[in-house]
Order: sequence, then structure tokens, then C-alpha cells
Amino acid sequence: MSRGSSSSSARTSAPGSSSVASTAPATIVWSASPLAGTVAGDAQLALISAFEQAYPDIHVTLVSAPAVYAPSDNNTDADRAALATGIAGGSSTPDVFMGDVVWPGQFGAHGLAVPLSKYLPASYWSRFAPGLVQGATYNGQIYGSPLTGDQGLLYYRKDLLAQEHMTVPQTWEQIARIARTTAEAIGLGRPLADDEIVLLDGWHAGTYGIPDEKTIEAIRLCARLEGVITDPVYEGKSMAALIDLVQDGRIEPGARVLYAHLGGQPALNGYAGAF
Repeated sequence: MSRGSSSSSARTSAPGSSSVASTAPATIVWSASPLAGTVAGDAQLALISAFEQAYPDIHVTLVSAPAVYAPSDNNTDADRAALATGIAGGSSTPDVFMGDVVWPGQFGAHGLAVPLSKYLPASYWSRFAPGLVQGATYNGQIYGSPLTGDQGLLYYRKDLLAQEHMTVPQTWEQIARIARTTAEAIGLGRPLADDEIVLLDGWHAGTYGIPDEKTIEAIRLCARLEGVITDPVYEGKSMAALIDLVQDGRIEPGARVLYAHLGGQPALNGYAGAF
């Protein structure tokens, strides 16, 4: 994740699905993208084998995530949008799906998944690191079981730092020094003040992946006036920040602003209910 951990969630029943007991072996359809290597060597096959040995009356069918990307280009936004659209439209499969850490909030909020904490005891969740469980929690319920985890890393150019006689920044003073050196390198032409080195975090809407009214309005406004599509996870929130900064005067009239749009449009389909 890129931004957290992957989990597997159970979806809600499709309209018209039967709850009548059957003596035939049950089949679970699991939608997932490969964890590593080719499908033939994927760890999911080992998990399925162990599960079927423990529960011989249940068969698991592994379905590759929608082929909108190559396994080496794990586009979770496109995968999420395709799944959300299919489930909301009444598709009978998958029963279980693998997703990113942001998914439990979206799928739980829109009734596209059932909370697993209603079916699994507290002892099951205690085996995981608290942060992994928290990442799969929405509105007090746990919607996904942690499956894999990764770590975000910040890489730096040791040669460039050495060239400027700098070390990896760990204090505010070091960050400010690097910022001022960068400003000089790009030809800012004046000293960079402390109050210009600012991180604004007032537009995250409280929950990763869940847009608030301000985010939705920013998406609508930007699309209507500029023809620029932003998404509810990232750019919609940063655009809401940009609009507020202009309206309250912190970005002055005539100021030059560089807005970095990093994509995310495929996520819009998964948030159809928000519009």
C-alpha cells in the first residue's frame, strides 16, 4: 500500500441470494491480486490449500483481480472501483475480496461489506498488531482481516546531502536548512522565512478514504469550473484546502500556485453513492 496494509473482507449478500441450507459443498469466491511472483507461486494458493484442509466441506475459488492492470502495477484504485461498482450493482461474486487499507471505511460506509468483528472473537484479532486492526476498522466495527503489511520509506540522496554538508533531517532546524538550500537552488531570490515552511493538515476530513462535505463540494466545483477531475481520497481533499486558502486570503489574489495532481480518478466509481 502503498499506504498501509492489505486485508480481506467479506461482502454483503447479493439481492436475491438464498440462505436455505444445502448439503452440497460450499464454494467461496475470493477476489485477490497476486501477493508475489506469478500466480503459480503465489502465497494465496498455499493459504487456500491450508484452509481447504481445515474445512474440507468448503471449496475456495481464487479469482484474479480485474485485469485493468498488470500484477506488477498494482492499481488498487481501479480494482476498488470495479469491485464497488459490481457489488453495488448486485453481482453475486466475489464473496471475499482482498483490498487496501482504505477500503474498509469506504465499503463499510456504503454497505458493501459485512463487519467481520460480528463473527470472529476478540482472541482472533488479538494476534495482530493493533495498528493493523485499527486500519480495518470503521465506525467501531472491523471490516477486514489483516493479510499483508508494508512500510512506507523516505529515500534520500546521500551524495546531494554530502555535497551540501548536510545530514538526514531529524529536527526542525535541519528541515528548514534543507528547505532554504532548495529555495536558493531553484532561484527564489530571497530568504525563506520560518513561517513559510508549513504543513497544513486541516483537510483530511478525519478519516482516510472517507470524504466530508467540503471534499465533495471541492470535487464538484473543480470539475464544473475547470474540467479537472479530482478524487475523494487525495486530490479532492487537497483541492478543498486550496479553495479555502484562496477564499480566506492566505493565498493572495494574483499569487502563483503550483498544484500537484497525482491522479486517483478511478476511485470515483467506487464513491458513486457520495454524489
